[in-house]
Amino acid sequence: MAQSKRDLPITHALKQGREAFFAFRINQATQQFRQVIQNDKDPVNQAMAQYHLSAMAVWQFGFGQTTAGLNEFKTQNAALNTALRYVNDPLWRRFLTAESAMHRAIVGVLRNDMLGAAMSGREAYNNYVWCIEQDPYFEEAYKGMGLMQVLIGSAPRAYQGLLGFLGYRGTVQDGLNHLERAIKKAKWVQEEAAIYFALSDEILNQNERNGIQKLSELQKAYPQSPLFNFLYGYALRNKFKAREALPYLEAAARSGKKSETVSPAIFLFYLGELYFRLNQYDEAIRDFTRFTQEFEGTTLVGQAYFKMGQALEMGGDRTAAVAMYQKVKAGFAYDMDEFALRQAALRIETPMTPVEKQLLRLQNASDAGDYAFVLTEVENILSQTTISSVNLAEAHYRKGLALQKAQRYEEAIVFYARAVQNPGDPLAKWGPYSQLYIGECYEALQQPENAILAYRKALMYREKFDYHKGLEQRAKTALSRLKTGN
Repeated sequence: MAQSKRDLPITHALKQGREAFFAFRINQATQQFRQVIQNDKDPVNQAMAQYHLSAMAVWQFGFGQTTAGLNEFKTQNAALNTALRYVNDPLWRRFLTAESAMHRAIVGVLRNDMLGAAMSGREAYNNYVWCIEQDPYFEEAYKGMGLMQVLIGSAPRAYQGLLGFLGYRGTVQDGLNHLERAIKKAKWVQEEAAIYFALSDEILNQNERNGIQKLSELQKAYPQSPLFNFLYGYALRNKFKAREALPYLEAAARSGKKSETVSPAIFLFYLGELYFRLNQYDEAIRDFTRFTQEFEGTTLVGQAYFKMGQALEMGGDRTAAVAMYQKVKAGFAYDMDEFALRQAALRIETPMTPVEKQLLRLQNASDAGDYAFVLTEVENILSQTTISSVNLAEAHYRKGLALQKAQRYEEAIVFYARAVQNPGDPLAKWGPYSQLYIGECYEALQQPENAILAYRKALMYREKFDYHKGLEQRAKTALSRLKTGN
């Protein structure tokens, strides 16, 4: 098997630092990498240590979104760029230059600085391309190239023309292929490649390539790691396996009590949201409250207050619920935050009706994977004669989704079609997402022509309906998957 002539062995000291990093023992990892910088005379090893410090700072800022975290990232990233001046090997220097730029691009996205992210992303992309052109067997570069292609392939259509003009090329499937290559053949970036592969496959690709298994393997390799417990629990949550996800998210959120590990406050949001899905409202309110008290960023905060309001209203405390709804503010333009803001305004004006409470219980059951409950209880809503059009559309959507999960695809299409025809509210997700899932049903029925047509129809909606960005990414990825045969 051919391999790069530029292989770089991992020293014992760097290996110890990496293991501490993946276990999320951040202080220990930091000390270990700093010792390498101070004691190892090889400029490449010094740069690799500084590269890991920059990477850790990206993760910490992403989870914490604090000003101190941002400043720490800037410090570590600048130090990496300085260290690269002393690396003589052009391939490793350009690779680490690409990684440094990728770090800045990720932080730019997290800060909603899309111009800065685009400029850094272009620098990263060009350097990854150069590395692969110089040595096609330089496996480390395929992680970054794969991630870039996933991001390019899933970018909103408003950016596609600009990306093409700037010379960016790639689809989600191309990116997954390169990430998988890095998992199998790279030495330094295998774990990161596995994370990006699994999350991209799960969020954008219906887990068609069993990416979640990669996270399971990492969690087993580092069973005490808050990072890998969280990522595996998060992936199980997204597959609507709430009961299975709960112990992993609990371990992730609680493990920070041990002084040697770091457990970011944002983990509490996802733990609270999981309890909410399981109708354990007291536990959900407890963890949402801790999240809003400890988290210093803005992402998901509005969603946490909205969920607390719903939990309180389901428990009969309308006054306390309204107080929570009033705390919902606009954060970054993420789908979940936009949804929370719109729905909170509605809930302040209008209490939840008995039917809306029934629908919320169905939503929780669906999100937790209890589709048998949904199929039984949804009939109580569909049999009502005075139900509003938007509530009826949601009921059709819920029944369609439960039938789809039960692999009763033809029946699911019937109910999805009803939600498409009568969505009730053009800003609600019931019509557009039903159209998306019709495509998934046809894909499962091995009717690619009908699936492609359905996905294209899903992309024809122009309103900024709830979770519109997520739909666009998923529909575009599905079309890419069907066209490439992956």
